[in-house]
Amino acid sequence: MPKFEPLNMEKFQELLASWKIPSHYDYQYLYHLHLEALAGLGDFLDAHPANPIRYVNPIMLTLYCFHEHMYFASKTREELREKLQQDEEYATRIISAAIDKYLTNEHLEYREEAIKSRYYPPLTTLKLYVNTINGLLSGFQSRQPQETLLTDITKKCFSLLTCVLDLLISGFETEAFSTWRTLHESEAILTILYRDQPKAIPAYLKHLQYGLAFHHLIEDKTKTDAIFEVIKTEMRTRDLKSKDMKKFIEYGWLFQLADEGEVRLNFRDGIQKLAGLSNYSKAYEMSSEITHSSPLLIYSKRQTFYDLSLIYSYETFFRIEKVFNQTFVPHLKKEAQAQYAGLRQVYYSQLIQFHKIESGTLLAHKKPK
Repeated sequence: MPKFEPLNMEKFQELLASWKIPSHYDYQYLYHLHLEALAGLGDFLDAHPANPIRYVNPIMLTLYCFHEHMYFASKTREELREKLQQDEEYATRIISAAIDKYLTNEHLEYREEAIKSRYYPPLTTLKLYVNTINGLLSGFQSRQPQETLLTDITKKCFSLLTCVLDLLISGFETEAFSTWRTLHESEAILTILYRDQPKAIPAYLKHLQYGLAFHHLIEDKTKTDAIFEVIKTEMRTRDLKSKDMKKFIEYGWLFQLADEGEVRLNFRDGIQKLAGLSNYSKAYEMSSEITHSSPLLIYSKRQTFYDLSLIYSYETFFRIEKVFNQTFVPHLKKEAQAQYAGLRQVYYSQLIQFHKIESGTLLAHKKPK
């Protein structure tokens, strides 16, 4: 195994800057770890010529080194850090741990063989599209519920969609289907809020405050007590019992959008119904069984849950992409709008075709043999 060529100091410092390594860490010491880790890895592989590893990523190894050191240095008082860096046993321990973790986690990690390759076009095209949207959404103000509620839920939807795709790529089909359940719930809420903004958003925000009070996340006890009095008053008005409090807090905002006879305080007969997504009720129920560790989780057919996760994620994507395109794209800079229009022109029709093909595959798998 050849020795690995280290970076020169100038390139190394550029790398540190790109990784946003805090400047208060001793760059010279980090460079020392970089050199020693590469040398140590070369020695280890020379000493084990029968190992199956044929390619190494020196930069990734160095990152393991840096984070190992930064973790322990951050737990050490500032005045003792210099002494720590002069300890050769410490450096050896850091480098040894970094090499062990790099080789095991990056090369020898046990994984179930995925149903499809990570390069499978229906996966990679959708991930390309979603990653682009995530990047564009990052420029919008967020996490200020009174002003950014729709933005925050839209971001969470696309984040969950990324998670589903990553799980499918890694061979975790049941976990992907379970995550789709959360994505479906988020999409249903987004659908209602987007469609009925004037009534839905204030009601949702009010019940958000109720939830914070219920979980004791408001520091002002007087304010918490006052919120509980409001909750109890509203429940009495609707003839709800104390046992219904949690359900009322979570779903009661729906009463601002529909009569009590039309919706119930649950997801299926409340949010899912109002969102017009009841055709997914059986899929949601199946995903709930997996989430709650039923035998279906342990003895599931991987191919089926791969197909369901991918197809339903596509369908969710088409709907939330419409929200993104109508609500957020008009507020992008002209260059970003042009970038997105180009992406949409090239790949959207492909995604429609992929969905059609994959849906046909699911039907084929369901046919009796």
